[in-house]
Amino acid sequence: MYSHGMGVEQDFDEALRWLRRAAEQDQS
Repeated sequence: MYSHGMGVEQDFDEALRWLRRAAEQDQS
């Protein structure tokens, strides 16, 4: 998978942010 740990955390953070944005759009 990833050879560097920092990249995984950053990608995971962006994924959470994207999911949260999608959920907010579904509610409105």
